[in-house]
Amino acid sequence: MWTRNGESSLPQVLTRIDEAIPAENVHRKILIDDHSIDRTVEIAKDFAWETYKNPKTGVLSGANEAVRRVDCPFFVSVEQDILVAKNWWKKISRYMEDPTVAVAQGVRIATQPVMRKIDKYAIIRDDLRHTSLDNNMCRTAVVRKFACYGEALKEWLNDVGLKWVIDRTVVSDHIRDSVSQSILHDYMMTAHHSGSPRILDLARLFVSSPIRAADIARKEKCVEALVVYPADRLAMMMAWAGARVHRTNKSKRY
Repeated sequence: MWTRNGESSLPQVLTRIDEAIPAENVHRKILIDDHSIDRTVEIAKDFAWETYKNPKTGVLSGANEAVRRVDCPFFVSVEQDILVAKNWWKKISRYMEDPTVAVAQGVRIATQPVMRKIDKYAIIRDDLRHTSLDNNMCRTAVVRKFACYGEALKEWLNDVGLKWVIDRTVVSDHIRDSVSQSILHDYMMTAHHSGSPRILDLARLFVSSPIRAADIARKEKCVEALVVYPADRLAMMMAWAGARVHRTNKSKRY
């Protein structure tokens, strides 16, 4: 696990990990903290986690520092705001019996009521952005061979004939207290992980958002989705467009 100021969610997250993953299957519990100024480290130690400082800053640095300290064939990564599903270990660990599976994970949906309905709708349509690092089981040797634990790993696995499995029947909770917190998270994740979208992709997202919002409102009986869904997609579009401009400007410097 990698953390930063996770005091508010960490006790319930660590409790759920202890409940969901049998103790006999746990070799070490490793937490890399990104210079928290709250009680994150103290809470982790109370739950018998080893704690270390992030040598740099950010999710990618923390995740890879955690992997660097792993000394067994498999590792599990869980983020500080994910309550893993109670059936997580039972279902996800079985995928690792297949030697061609390098990474297996479930999906997660927001705890905020409106965003939860939007996420559930996306799962049914199979268009939720599923790939993540927040409830995964991985083969240590494969991740180290790629030399970086991140979502870019998925494309490399496809190239070398290995699998990143996503089980949509294993649904964990993504702790979200408000709509604005959820939208900010989607903005940050899109800005951090997005590629370089075409203008056509952005236009399609812009046009389809109100239509999709109306469908969610009808099927999930959630009139708030008429406003929240387009706002969330607008935030993602802004992040996408910003990433595109940044990459364009960067390429002009070389």
